[in-house]
Amino acid sequence: MTIQTNNLTKVFTQGSKKIYAVNNINLSISKGESIAITGKSGSGKTTLLSLLAGLDSCTSGEINILHKNITHMNEKDLAKFRANNIGIIFQKFHLLPHLTALENVTLPLEISNSSNVLNKAKEALDLVGLSDRLGHLPRQLSGGENQRVAIARAIVNKPPILFADEPSGNLDQETGEQVMDLIFQLTQSINMSLVLVTHDQPLAMKCQRQVTISNGLID
Repeated sequence: MTIQTNNLTKVFTQGSKKIYAVNNINLSISKGESIAITGKSGSGKTTLLSLLAGLDSCTSGEINILHKNITHMNEKDLAKFRANNIGIIFQKFHLLPHLTALENVTLPLEISNSSNVLNKAKEALDLVGLSDRLGHLPRQLSGGENQRVAIARAIVNKPPILFADEPSGNLDQETGEQVMDLIFQLTQSINMSLVLVTHDQPLAMKCQRQVTISNGLID
């Protein structure tokens, strides 16, 4: 399995009350599989994705990715593991505003001490149709173009796993559909496992498998 969780739990405390954002979840995701995590706002789907991507720590349980237990990795080892194996696309792009499209895409390559950084970044931007926008800053790009830069940044290392949290949520319907079609095309061509968080049921149905989470539990 590419991803395997065992009794994964995340608890938040509000005063004297404990909130189980993720409650004893066991989930397996295979190599090259696309899976949609759906649920209402506050159901725990984004928390689950953050745990799987190593962006947050669990209260209890284990997360195994590519046969490595990431649960107790220190920040340095986890950052290196993510840089080499995981791509992440966020709803709000999270591009650095003072860097050009090309510079934003080179960042993960530099973190992982990759070779041929510029060529790889240019190739990734070409794949998302932005070879003519290399020197543009985020404020000079449209929302759809910014998300394409974010996609290029996420796939530039050709990681085995891509996490996407409502990647079309800030885009109009037509642009959002184009962005999602691009994500599916790229993940299939590179044989990535795709974990997509979405509240959009038609979009979720484009994935090979759908998982619904409610009150921290998988239905």
